[in-house]
Amino acid sequence: MRWLANFYYCLSISPRFLHLYRNRSNLVTPKVQEILAQANVHLDALPGSLKKRIPLYLFSNALTAQWFSTMRGYSLTGDEKTNCQLMAISTPLFDYLSDEMQASYNQIRVFLEDPGANELLMTCSKLHQLSKQRTSQPGMFERYFAKTMLAQERSIQQKTKWVTEDFLRQITNEKGGHALLLYRSALDHKLLDGEDELIYQLGGLMQLYNDMFDIHRDHLDGIKTMATECISISSLRSLFQSQIDDMRERLFSLSYRRRNLKMANMLISLTLNTGFICLDQLESLEDHSGRFDVASYQRDDLICDMEKPSNIFLTLSKTLRHA
Repeated sequence: MRWLANFYYCLSISPRFLHLYRNRSNLVTPKVQEILAQANVHLDALPGSLKKRIPLYLFSNALTAQWFSTMRGYSLTGDEKTNCQLMAISTPLFDYLSDEMQASYNQIRVFLEDPGANELLMTCSKLHQLSKQRTSQPGMFERYFAKTMLAQERSIQQKTKWVTEDFLRQITNEKGGHALLLYRSALDHKLLDGEDELIYQLGGLMQLYNDMFDIHRDHLDGIKTMATECISISSLRSLFQSQIDDMRERLFSLSYRRRNLKMANMLISLTLNTGFICLDQLESLEDHSGRFDVASYQRDDLICDMEKPSNIFLTLSKTLRHA
């Protein structure tokens, strides 16, 4: 009867998930627009590539914030939504400083204090100040901002010729884990015992998930990830599944209400199970010997379209059976 219980929880969380998905291209609230205008922050002045990335980060942040609020058992407050959106807007900008401008964490700290007349640096500085001032957990915010940027700085090594599997696993966890803990600092309630370990692991899992879907772009950009360097999709699938199992064990060890944890698990599963659809597609590309070589395939082979009705149905089916 497991699928029946999962069906109940899926019905319970579906309205909030569908609302978020339908509004994914227009998530900036009037309150955030007002705050940005008062701070003289003009997102329209950013380069087009950055403006395109902001909605993706807003949706991702809203999704994970929904997980956290579901765990505790009550919705985000207006201030928490504002804090989340400010952090989401700033994320691709700071990624740009690290990845494209190759700025070190120490250089970024200098830019935050004295951005000069550079429009992008001034925007980063103002967004950072707003996020720190508005959160009720500024210490947590600064701690994980530093860890996130240091992980981004280390990730430059992913473009070098020789990287080990151990390094790729470590940097995957660091980038995703610290970034998700940074997003968690936007919420007012304190971390429970063991919650930071859960979020760190969940963040690393989400980074691995993103790398699977971004395999084509990362390969073209010369970025090495667990996905691009994989020679057997079955091994990547095993890693992904084992991390999900470990994450769920940590999730259900938290002292939040059991019902809240089950609903949070359902929300998380609806996202993560799309990763198995991606893995199925990648595995179908392996040659007769079961070897995967990312350089041998075309863009359409590697891009997994989760808008296809068949893929949506498969995700729902897997979630009901296995969440």
